[in-house]
Amino acid sequence: MQRVTLIAVALIATVAIVDGQAPFDAASIRPSDERRTKTRTITVTPIGIDFKGVSLLNCLEEAYGVSPHQITGPAWMRTDSYDIIARTSEPATRAQMMARLQTLLADRFNLSLHRTKRDSRVLALVVAKDGPRLAKAPDEGEGRRESAGGMALRFRRTSMPELAAYLTRQGPIGVPVVDETSLKGRFEFVLTFGPARGFGDDSKAVVREDKMISLEEGVTPFRDALASVGLGLETRRRPLEVIVIDRAERVPTAN
Repeated sequence: MQRVTLIAVALIATVAIVDGQAPFDAASIRPSDERRTKTRTITVTPIGIDFKGVSLLNCLEEAYGVSPHQITGPAWMRTDSYDIIARTSEPATRAQMMARLQTLLADRFNLSLHRTKRDSRVLALVVAKDGPRLAKAPDEGEGRRESAGGMALRFRRTSMPELAAYLTRQGPIGVPVVDETSLKGRFEFVLTFGPARGFGDDSKAVVREDKMISLEEGVTPFRDALASVGLGLETRRRPLEVIVIDRAERVPTAN
């Protein structure tokens, strides 16, 4: 009986690590240096994360894959900024890395939260009338994005839920984006964004991963870009998951 129990415990531990729930091997969280230019950068690699000038709200958005409209909590979690560096001993997927980030935030900020649902306005990612114009990904692997030059962004091995999550994180959109395309699998495509108001065709503005540069406010540039690959955004109301922060300490515990 004892041997069976030990085996069960070992299996549970293994599943936790495979699912990305294991903590980082090393992590540092410090208040951002106010003397530095307030520039926010979020970098995720297979061996860790490097966040600069991020708020707790920014971290929760990344960790749980939600928009700021889906998180409620104290005002300081939007204004106080931190630098976070964390590393793993072995490569991990982005999903596993974000699960580790959830554990790190709970530990260092003494964070507790609960989830609920509210009827909310969302943008549904849908297939256009003439159907999608997406190439099936030629191989397996984790999705990624890269600059395609100018105002274009190339999506590699990207699923529609991942595209919806990416769009949700774009500030000009302003509301969560939910995948209602019913398209399964991973795809390759390029989204090209028009120049922003006040910029000519020779604009040097570029699109970088997870950050839109010099785009006009609103959802129109995103609708136009998606239309070129046979996708669209439609306003709808849906029950939306909301994360409610029950407790969080403003000063993280020592590294």
